[in-house]
Amino acid sequence: MKYIKFIFFFVPLLLAVVACNQEDDICTEGGSPKMKVKFKKEGKLARMDSLTVRILWGTDTLMVANNSKAVDSVMIPLKVTGDGFTDILVQTNPKSKTEISKIKVKYTETSEYVSPGCGIRKLYNDLTVSAVEGLNPVKSVDINSNQIQNEVKTVLYFNF
Repeated sequence: MKYIKFIFFFVPLLLAVVACNQEDDICTEGGSPKMKVKFKKEGKLARMDSLTVRILWGTDTLMVANNSKAVDSVMIPLKVTGDGFTDILVQTNPKSKTEISKIKVKYTETSEYVSPGCGIRKLYNDLTVSAVEGLNPVKSVDINSNQIQNEVKTVLYFNF
């Protein structure tokens, strides 16, 4: 009888201690990096008085910056659906329905295992930008880096 009490008490206690000794499944490294974009006017870094940035997501749009004031950069999430591109809509005049630039960012996606808590994150390589369409709030786009591995480095400059 003594041994049965020992087994029913100490074995579950031992299992609980061993199970709780593993690392937490909390993600601290972050997921897929966003694309950091800064702005230039006449070749110099600039703050935008008013800026709206959206992403075309199928038939919907995802709002990234809604009429943001005095902004010098914006973090834009890229699609992770395997399409290989993200369409970005940029608007500087919130009252205008026609002055919108459409910028297509193309890339190849690679996957990287991070941890049990974070799972897999996407990294973006071979970044290119197609011609800017629309009524030109954005006149051109400069590529500063053709890889997105983290959110520290500025990837694109939008020239206004």
